[in-house]
Amino acid sequence: KYVLSRLLFNTLTSQIALEYNVTLEPSEMEGIINENIIAGFGSKEKAIEEIMNRHGWTLEQFVENIVKPAELEQKLSKAYLSSVYDPAKKEMIRKQAETALGRIKNGESFETLLAEFGPENGGDLGWVRHGSINPEFENAVFSIETGEVVDHVLETERGFDIVRVDDKRVIKEEATGADIEEVKVSHILFQHIDADTTQ
Repeated sequence: KYVLSRLLFNTLTSQIALEYNVTLEPSEMEGIINENIIAGFGSKEKAIEEIMNRHGWTLEQFVENIVKPAELEQKLSKAYLSSVYDPAKKEMIRKQAETALGRIKNGESFETLLAEFGPENGGDLGWVRHGSINPEFENAVFSIETGEVVDHVLETERGFDIVRVDDKRVIKEEATGADIEEVKVSHILFQHIDADTTQ
């Protein structure tokens, strides 16, 4: 049942993507394969071996059955969200977020603001590393110290974020043994896209 429902979902996603003129270019897929798959396994040979062992698929089959539908779904979601933006509402929400950040800069605690605007609109984002988040967000959180709040509001796909770095660590990448720097972050999200449009 899951496989059938997923195949149906992928088919519908492909059809809707055509309506929104959303496609995945070969160059995009090549970058995704290199950065998200091969890099994660350490080498193309290791990726091919592990995918065959785990799924019984070739790398090409794995990309076609799993990676490509997921990436198309994500790209289509972005296109849809951009189509329902209300510029006036967006600017109002930006000002609300900037006002809240100003209150934190003036001494109110991050937790106070999070409680006021609702834990469902923020909280712990967990550990993030280089390359796992958008560049502006990454540059902001990796440039401040533990306990500090980013000094400006960050725009994301769903709205505007006030972000705090809660902790930092360096871990070993299993595949390569390389040191990986990670930061643990919390946020308060001010949505300019209604929650029910993102489901």
